[in-house]
Amino acid sequence: MAIQSFPEFQLPLAEGGKITDKDLSKYNTYILIFYKESCNASQLTIKVIQQLQMAFPELKEFLIFISQDPLQETQNFARKKLAGFRVAIDHPDYHLSRALGFVSVPAIYTINTQRTIQFKAEGFNKRELEQLISEAIKNNGLGEMGSFDLAENIPEWQPG
Repeated sequence: MAIQSFPEFQLPLAEGGKITDKDLSKYNTYILIFYKESCNASQLTIKVIQQLQMAFPELKEFLIFISQDPLQETQNFARKKLAGFRVAIDHPDYHLSRALGFVSVPAIYTINTQRTIQFKAEGFNKRELEQLISEAIKNNGLGEMGSFDLAENIPEWQPG
């Protein structure tokens, strides 16, 4: 993958306030996950994150969800499924999504504090998601994730 910079951005947060690219400076690696509530692959991604964050609550510090749904829908979903995570909203104009040019969700990016894209993927891949979270935990000085058994009812992959 050619080195690519993540675009500058400013997005509203579901709980109020905003988040910008300049807010991503505390950790070495950030994970940004674009999703739609109605997307099955997005739901699987969120299910894996929910399970992993029980063992690694620090995920909430450097993993940011970016909704492509309207504000009210995003707020309701965030309260039910994403409590404690920062949830930004890229709706209705999808400025950040369009700047990145992905075609399906979930779209997952890892970036560093210089906004260099280190990894990007679309769709759901359980092992790939576990690996990038493990690497982010290590890169952020939070130890090793080690092995972690996810619920058996989660498939290995699903397109977005």
